[in-house]
Amino acid sequence: MGRMGIRYWMIQRALPIYTIRLPGTRLYVVNTPSLISAVQRHVQTLSFSPFLARAASNLIAASKPGVEILSQDEENGFIPRFHHFNHVSLSPGRDLDAVKKRTWKIMASLSARESANSPRRVRMYEWISHEVMMTTTEAFYGSQNPFRKPAIRTAWSKYYSGMTYLLTGVMSSITARQSIRGREALVQAFEQYYSEGSLEDTETSPYIKDQYECFSQGGLKDPDIARTESAFSIALLSNIMPATFWTLYHIFSDPVILQDCRKEVSAALHRGESENYSLDLSSVEVSCPILVSTYTEALRHHSTGISVRQVLDDQLIDDYILKKGAIVMIPSGMQHFNPSIWGETVNEFDHLRFLGAKGRIRSFGGGLTLCPGRHFATSTILGFAASIILNFDMQPWSGQWVIPTVENSSVELVRHGGLASPGKSAKSKSPWKTLMILILYVTYVTIKL
Repeated sequence: MGRMGIRYWMIQRALPIYTIRLPGTRLYVVNTPSLISAVQRHVQTLSFSPFLARAASNLIAASKPGVEILSQDEENGFIPRFHHFNHVSLSPGRDLDAVKKRTWKIMASLSARESANSPRRVRMYEWISHEVMMTTTEAFYGSQNPFRKPAIRTAWSKYYSGMTYLLTGVMSSITARQSIRGREALVQAFEQYYSEGSLEDTETSPYIKDQYECFSQGGLKDPDIARTESAFSIALLSNIMPATFWTLYHIFSDPVILQDCRKEVSAALHRGESENYSLDLSSVEVSCPILVSTYTEALRHHSTGISVRQVLDDQLIDDYILKKGAIVMIPSGMQHFNPSIWGETVNEFDHLRFLGAKGRIRSFGGGLTLCPGRHFATSTILGFAASIILNFDMQPWSGQWVIPTVENSSVELVRHGGLASPGKSAKSKSPWKTLMILILYVTYVTIKL
């Protein structure tokens, strides 16, 4: 398993469910849609909450009272209340509309600014990541956005890069030293954000204001709120940046896809009284089905997350008994590359695959852990892609499009989903190391629970 890395999961996908035995515990890896649905239905006995408790301590490094609050899973406890808040606030409605409108306004200024600087040479992933990070954080945090400072953007990257090591809680002061420094810099930035009255700013999104109230009413003090917000920024940004990159990569690297999407987006333009054309970004999801299908296919190809659950009591799933204390793992890639679901073209990038209802993907998780931010993420990615398609041309400096490697991308331990980041260098942690860290973490959590 170690030498094969991420391919190990792909080879084992023929099995509906299988067991990996570890010292003191078992891992159940679930592959088939019917069993995945069954796992999602048993929320009381197959729970993600124990991992949230460990994350509160290891990833967030909250105070002891903060960890106790963040770990409350009983009815009306912090976890179910925050879960409800997120799904209500980030579902279509007032709060989501407000942050969407500000996002689209920022995107419009990006097009004007970059057009004035064109042509120029950029590193595609770095440029897209930067622009998406700034667009997203400006929309949420307003004019006092901490991410306007380059040092905070660097701190975020350091924090995120060592997240897997932090989650283990094993010698993290050594294995994740830079990540801890990045986290603490982020925490200080958010403490300053709150102390300077940024929540009163009219440009701060209703979501961030209401989120602070949810945290405060739950009993968290400002230092722990700042720590929780730092972790929230990981959830906010870590998938939306690579998802935007992969969508644009597949569009611009294939002339047929680019032509189809550009024709479709151009047809959605509206001509104003001054003969200027504009695009209503709020209508892209409805008026541009090929672009939506291309984006969804990009998610199918590049999702790498592994959803996990703790077995709190013996549970029968179809004809399989899951034993108390074990860990259930659902690798998203297994469903996304299952020939019985997607047919003979499963390994091909078909930008028209999702024009009809041809299958579900798990890039945003599923069941109770379905990502509440999926509406915002989809709107932002499609709006950004449409704006780039209309205003820019991209050509690789080498003259040939080469798909970036993801062989060294992390296998992320996630609640909702995970996207592979492209272009990892040889210094990045390998799938073998990530899998070993994942197993170490699962073993450690099992011992501690």
